[in-house]
Amino acid sequence: MRSRASEPSGTVRISTSVPVAQVYLAAYLPQIAQRFPRLHLLVDVSDRYVDLVQEGFDFAIRSHFAPLPDSGLVQRKIMEEPIILVAAPAYLDRHGCLDCPRDLQKHHGLITGPRNGTWALRDTAGGEERVAPLPRMTANESAVLAASAAAGLGVTCLPEMLCRAELESGRLVRVLPGWNCGSVTTTIVMPHRRGLLPGVRAAVEFLAENMRRRQ
Repeated sequence: MRSRASEPSGTVRISTSVPVAQVYLAAYLPQIAQRFPRLHLLVDVSDRYVDLVQEGFDFAIRSHFAPLPDSGLVQRKIMEEPIILVAAPAYLDRHGCLDCPRDLQKHHGLITGPRNGTWALRDTAGGEERVAPLPRMTANESAVLAASAAAGLGVTCLPEMLCRAELESGRLVRVLPGWNCGSVTTTIVMPHRRGLLPGVRAAVEFLAENMRRRQ
């Protein structure tokens, strides 16, 4: 009876974006539910801005390119991963391999929006280059860009985790491996008191530990 009384229970309300839900939570939420059978996980998947306090969420998992603003919420950084350049082997066979960032100016680019037509690249030694590929497709959804790159339409920039399956299968290969397009950080944010609840704490700790392992 003591063990059951101390077991995390109740409803845990989680807010997250579509990519995070697809890449991480789809695998881990069933594991949390199996490990803590008295928890009820309520997950809202949306790319809209969510006010955690006003809408009653216990925590959110957010991926971001710039530091999050100081909102009065507790912020717990989970991981940081590089944004890499990828293309299909068939595309490189047709258009040639790239030896340096400036070569991108002769290649088709799959970009995320009109403002992202110029890529700011950095190498491991701290060097920087700004290049503008020939725009071939514009899409603000990572899965579309990954699929389009795998189909041989051009070169794109993606967080490594979002294209890991394609890299492992050989549908995509990394281009200019010494360079990246910055990084994306994944952070858990929550109102101060929510982290004290046993169910919330159990879910947060499980996700933090397992998401770090996948880096």
